[in-house]
Amino acid sequence: MIPFKPIEIGDKAAIESFTLRYAPANCDLAFANMYCWQFRYRSSWTVIDDFLIIRL
Repeated sequence: MIPFKPIEIGDKAAIESFTLRYAPANCDLAFANMYCWQFRYRSSWTVIDDFLIIRL
């Protein structure tokens, strides 16, 4: 089983190390959006083989 975890404030730097690498920026991948909406959609995240995986 893949160990996903909820998006927390302390995860900002780790998540942004993936999402801010490339342009153009997509607001769906903005940390603030992911953090705010995770309460509604129960989003979670993990890193596998240096890939960020976001589960909605």
